Amino acid sequence: MSLNRQRPVLIHYVFLLTSSVAYAQPFTVATVGDSFADSLYNSMRSRPDLIHQHDVQLLRWSRPIVGLTRADFFDYPAWLHDSPDLGKADLCFVEIGANDMQSMPAAPQQWIAYGSPAWRDAYAGLTLGLARTLAHQRCGQVLWVLQPGFERRDALACHRELINEVQREAVRLDHTRILEFVTDDAAYLKDRTHFNRAYLLQLGPAMFQLVDTARQLAHGNCLTCHRNLDASPPDAEMLPLRWWRGDLAERLWAPDHTGVQCLKAVERRTRSLKTVRQARSNRRRQRWNRNNPQLTKHG
Repeated sequence: MSLNRQRPVLIHYVFLLTSSVAYAQPFTVATVGDSFADSLYNSMRSRPDLIHQHDVQLLRWSRPIVGLTRADFFDYPAWLHDSPDLGKADLCFVEIGANDMQSMPAAPQQWIAYGSPAWRDAYAGLTLGLARTLAHQRCGQVLWVLQPGFERRDALACHRELINEVQREAVRLDHTRILEFVTDDAAYLKDRTHFNRAYLLQLGPAMFQLVDTARQLAHGNCLTCHRNLDASPPDAEMLPLRWWRGDLAERLWAPDHTGVQCLKAVERRTRSLKTVRQARSNRRRQRWNRNNPQLTKHG
């Protein structure tokens, strides 16, 4: 056999050997963000069988009560950028923004009004800075998860779309893709904000499907070519997560002179006031009937 004929065979066997060695290494997955990113961490941690099956090493870089707008309390992006002991993860799940629905400091005794054009620009810059730190320094791949529906919290349900809109525009980077939660009223705890146990148990398998795809993509274009891999698991295997789709978005907020007007909350508040007023009227009528039984009978 000539040397030219041997070379492709040798390259093929070397590729198979290096691929098997790479897959023998744990695949590191980090969560980045606030308490909702902690939910992602807990949903995976609650499935030790899948952690073992997929050979995953979990890293918790998420922290409760953090965000991007209040660096005067804790500069979370700087911590991610500057901490020497964090290292690098193969894949990062990011979920942040629920604590950012507020004005941000511009200077001592000066604030940037929440929802204003200046706030949007500043928040986009902070989001892009975090995304660059992750994509260029901390993470081989980034899956950025938008805010959930908050179906039981009108204020959060309203303002989530502003946060999501700015984040979607800011994180258009290589190796970064955008996901969103699929939620309904039954997904939350009694606090009506955070996810309950049943929802977390649904999240776990979906996230491991994404981890498996990310692992295969991380080990070379040849694998994706020869195995004809798609960059996404089937939709049914991703639930209750899905890739963000603009055609499914329900617009709940609109800018006005004050920054943000919550259309959904105003509509629900109007219905609630009517219900409250009707209930008060009914109670007054019942009280009057109890105090005037004779008049009620004759009437």
